[in-house]
Amino acid sequence: MANYQASETRKIAVTTVDKKEHFGTLCTGVALIADGDCFVAFDENADIGSYLLKANTPVNFPVQFTELHAISSGSANLYILATR
Repeated sequence: MANYQASETRKIAVTTVDKKEHFGTLCTGVALIADGDCFVAFDENADIGSYLLKANTPVNFPVQFTELHAISSGSANLYILATR
């Protein structure tokens, strides 16, 4: 079932395998912070060519997406605030 709230929070346990969160409907922006370095991508698999999110550095993206992907060389927790 799709979620139609104006915003939604999620947490991803990021590892060396691409992890994804599907939001069901189009999101128009996202605020991210992770407790370890990781790579993030929107609507495609994350790899070392994706956006590098440095540990403990909050970042806001005004981007449209339905899936957020993340990967790390170790492990990290990625905290997500998606807006619609």
